[in-house]
Amino acid sequence: MVIDEQDTQCGYGKMTSNADMKLAEREYRVFGPPGTGKTRWIMNSIKSAREKYDGYDIFITSFTKAAAQEIVYRVSMDSKQNKSGGSLLPESSIGTLHAHCYRAIGNVELAEKHTEEFSKEFPSMALVASSDLDDPYQLESGKAQGVADYQEMNRLRGMMIPMEEWPLHIQMLNDAWTEWKDSNGLMDFTDLLETALYNFDTAPNDPRVGFVDEAQDLTPLQFALIRKWARHMDRVVIVGDEDQCLYSFIGASPDSMLYPVLPQENLRTLTNTYRLPRAIVEWSQNLITKVERRYPKDIVARTEGGEVRYGNASTKDPWSLLQMLEEDEAKGRSSMILASCSYMLNPIIQMLRESGVAFHNPYRKTHGSWNPLRVSSKAGGTAVDSVLAFFESADNNTWVVEDVRKWTKFVKADAGFIRGSKKRLKEEDYVDPSEIFNSNVAMMFGMGTSDEKLRWFMQNLTSEGRRRLDFPLSIALKNRANLGKTPRITIGTIHSVKGGEADSVYVFPDMSPQQWREYNDTGLDTLRRLYYVAGTRAKETLTLCSPSYGVPAFPLYN
Repeated sequence: MVIDEQDTQCGYGKMTSNADMKLAEREYRVFGPPGTGKTRWIMNSIKSAREKYDGYDIFITSFTKAAAQEIVYRVSMDSKQNKSGGSLLPESSIGTLHAHCYRAIGNVELAEKHTEEFSKEFPSMALVASSDLDDPYQLESGKAQGVADYQEMNRLRGMMIPMEEWPLHIQMLNDAWTEWKDSNGLMDFTDLLETALYNFDTAPNDPRVGFVDEAQDLTPLQFALIRKWARHMDRVVIVGDEDQCLYSFIGASPDSMLYPVLPQENLRTLTNTYRLPRAIVEWSQNLITKVERRYPKDIVARTEGGEVRYGNASTKDPWSLLQMLEEDEAKGRSSMILASCSYMLNPIIQMLRESGVAFHNPYRKTHGSWNPLRVSSKAGGTAVDSVLAFFESADNNTWVVEDVRKWTKFVKADAGFIRGSKKRLKEEDYVDPSEIFNSNVAMMFGMGTSDEKLRWFMQNLTSEGRRRLDFPLSIALKNRANLGKTPRITIGTIHSVKGGEADSVYVFPDMSPQQWREYNDTGLDTLRRLYYVAGTRAKETLTLCSPSYGVPAFPLYN
């Protein structure tokens, strides 16, 4: 798609035209370091704007679906508390930039929903991509040949780099992808942005004031669109923190928060952190101030104290981590385990599973290996649902059939089922143990101890049952009360927990081969930002773990 030269000037480059200078005058930037209440500040500003403007005159966008949903939630809560009973903002005023573009363009079929069809037609370029309109950068896992090329194509498009400067194989993918989209009447996520930039002078609803959250992770293409739409607004408020720019791999640049240079009265820094104690502030500032290009910020610590310590655990030998996690648990503290890449967490996850220690990642709920203890409202349920259902049956003489179905499907056929039991489980709502099992098993459930019932269950699991129920059962053996509770331990990549926090945070410094190349090339500041985000998740204690033997590691001990 051809973009007007005037439009391309609004990414993060210099603004030289009169129109651009006027835009700079109405643009305001708010820098929100970690834990400084950025979302709260945005909500208070939205409330103030709502006193002056109609709800449809306010435009709000955020980089991620999660952040947009948080704003929607807070807006809805404020609306419920509004004495007038009216809504603070219409739903169409809030969303990711892709969602706003989708609304503006209208009835569009997304190409990302049909990637299997593209892969069949072009097997040498096969790709797998997400079809979540509000989370277009969350690619599904897989080894399809074209995934990396697809990501690179969209990165180059997001950076608005002329196609003739692309690598030849990316140009070939783009040609095939574009021809396939056109022949099938489809548009992809980047098409939404490019079409809106080319065809729409104003944002949906023609708003008067705009708020842009998580701005540091927007691409030049997204900024070009926002700043084009901002020409027709009274003002636009850009909120973010270039020190927390993590998505350079999709084309985001901290320069978007730094340029064009604005008058000092158009800049504001939120200085009081409600999360970080002094020790962690000092560690983080010592790291981030080494970044070459940034806006200087003074952060006021939440409190004195805090702790930055060193740990012996590594991703390849994590067992010393277990004792520290148990100490956190004993103190009632939440814990967070972070690494730069998902595969680095596998030995730690294996250790936690073998030790019966519960964990999750509430920021990436669909990531199965990080959330093995999910509870479901669906009839089939999850592994945890099955174990909880077994305990519910074991504690009662009259069984609820819905519970019994959840755990008996993992019990061997020769474990004592009587003739007609399957029919009863399909037709009845309540049954007695004697209506499902033979007299010996029924007597065990009626008169046996809790340990005897659990031992019978574990001994009679099918191979699939052992595989799926082993972890929740190991947790139940340690402390049954912990099963079904929200785990205190969060595990994930640094990218996955952005915006999150925990009392105690464990950061592993191992780098992937790609990160090592960046470290020795031009990506050192990118890695500094990454580990700055990791360390600033900690509310009380930050533990800098050890590098694995033979693996390049980022120097956390600055």
